[in-house]
Amino acid sequence: MEGTKVVHYPKEVTKYYEEHKDSGFFNEDMIMCGDFNCDVRLVNKTHGKNVYEMMDKLSEVGLVDVYHYLNDEIQSEESKSTFFMNRKLEKPFHLDHVFASLDKVKDLEILEPECWMNFSDHLSIIFEIY
Repeated sequence: MEGTKVVHYPKEVTKYYEEHKDSGFFNEDMIMCGDFNCDVRLVNKTHGKNVYEMMDKLSEVGLVDVYHYLNDEIQSEESKSTFFMNRKLEKPFHLDHVFASLDKVKDLEILEPECWMNFSDHLSIIFEIY
């Protein structure tokens, strides 16, 4: 729609981080998870840049993308997706993320599509914290 502002969550997280980084809100005890609507392959190069910028800012306080760290995978080359557009297996993306300190999350599992796709486009992510 013309005139509609598209909000990219990674950019919003980065802006909030910049405004509050000295407040103590962002710290190594934080666990941030959910649908970030961000897959570096999605939308355009600017969106991918926003994802990397957010990850850089969160790393300043010791937070990493737990899935990518535990599976030794890089953004855009995930072996498991977390979202299937319109619940179609041929449209996979990795939009859902868990950011935490490495000493906070012990294990992370993404459920198989067959377990969840009757309920949502997004798959459940289960993680164990210390």
